[in-house]
Amino acid sequence: MTGSGVGTVERIHVASGTGGEPEPREAVEAVADRGLRGDRYFDGDGIYNEQADLEP
Repeated sequence: MTGSGVGTVERIHVASGTGGEPEPREAVEAVADRGLRGDRYFDGDGIYNEQADLEP
């Protein structure tokens, strides 16, 4: 990353449960060491797959 390190969030989506589809939100609350309130990872319901095929 170059420059000032300042960015802009254009869209944000959260998924409320395991396997749930992410849904757009106008605003979310970010909680340190927990994540985004209302998202599946916040309550430990989500599983992060580090092996997912991601395009660069």
